[in-house]
Amino acid sequence: MSAVIEPNQVIYSADSHVLEPANLWPDYIDPKFRERGPHMETTRTAADGTVMEGEFLVCEGIESQAVADFATADIDRPEDATEGIMRGYAELRPGGWDPRQRQDDQDVDGVMFEVLYPSLAMAMFHIPDVELQQVVFKAYNSWVADYVTVAPDRFLGIAMIGLDDMDWALKELDRAHTLGLRGAMIWDDPGDKTYADLYFDPFWRAAAERNMPVSLHILTGKNGFGVKEFTHPHYLAEYLWLTHPVQRSMSLMLVSGVFERHPNLKLVSVENDIGWLPHYLQRLEHVYTEQRFYTGYELPLSPLEYFARNCYATFQDDPVGVRNLDVIGADRVMWASDYPHADSTWPRSRETIERNFVGVPAEQVRAITRDNVAALYGIS
Repeated sequence: MSAVIEPNQVIYSADSHVLEPANLWPDYIDPKFRERGPHMETTRTAADGTVMEGEFLVCEGIESQAVADFATADIDRPEDATEGIMRGYAELRPGGWDPRQRQDDQDVDGVMFEVLYPSLAMAMFHIPDVELQQVVFKAYNSWVADYVTVAPDRFLGIAMIGLDDMDWALKELDRAHTLGLRGAMIWDDPGDKTYADLYFDPFWRAAAERNMPVSLHILTGKNGFGVKEFTHPHYLAEYLWLTHPVQRSMSLMLVSGVFERHPNLKLVSVENDIGWLPHYLQRLEHVYTEQRFYTGYELPLSPLEYFARNCYATFQDDPVGVRNLDVIGADRVMWASDYPHADSTWPRSRETIERNFVGVPAEQVRAITRDNVAALYGIS
């Protein structure tokens, strides 16, 4: 059997992550917010009063996070992860925050280019104080813009944008675009509002005009992660509905005219996998065909046609989804390594691709592991 990918075949990751260094916010945040913003502490008190020692990122308004919570790609055995997430920066792979060492890690993995999202900063979508969240996001955007300039032929940065204050969101989107960031991530679940609300239209318009795809990344809800701590007995069950916020948000956008009003807007479901999409699209087709007459649906295209024109989804290791590319559309999906997170395929990404894409035509493999990302973000 011939190889799915050739040894010299170029691979892009549509969803990888930086690991924010300890000095990011102290160095980049507005000094007036330095004490309230993200900073490092060496202890954390659990809900039961237990005091843990380690390295924790602390920020007003959200739970503290162990710095290694999102940096366990180098741990092979799942049973070792409990101790692995308590490591400090000195014990972690510096490629998470050092762009030069990151290139070495990607060379090991055979990945030539990455679209970069945050790690610890994802929790900051939950910050309730709007002004604090804005300065936190602004600092991150400035830092990641500096990060990608080290190797612009290897990295592409995604901006973090809060949408509570639309005027600020539009200004920060424009600033991020000027800094060279190529996309924007927003809440996967906007809380009290929905993305069908016309309130969000100025943002959709601005993102489309700047050719900046909008990402809904797992774990970025306005009101929290939507899942208990790893150690909670219900975590195994709640993990299964982590994709629900993106499904709800995308569904409402597909049926409410968002993509009719903004035909050039691109929406990316990030790290929600793709195996659920065939049944989702089948169910969407059914309700559109059989029941749209009850709702007065009058858009010129069906929700499936808007999906096929405006929506994308990333995955790491999802052979069920790959087996149903004929339903999803091979031009709608993009492979990702998720480095350096626990679900990452690093350092065996090419092996993972081989296993997932058995029997898939070579042109579709190239599209999903490179060309779709290049087309979406305008990478030459």
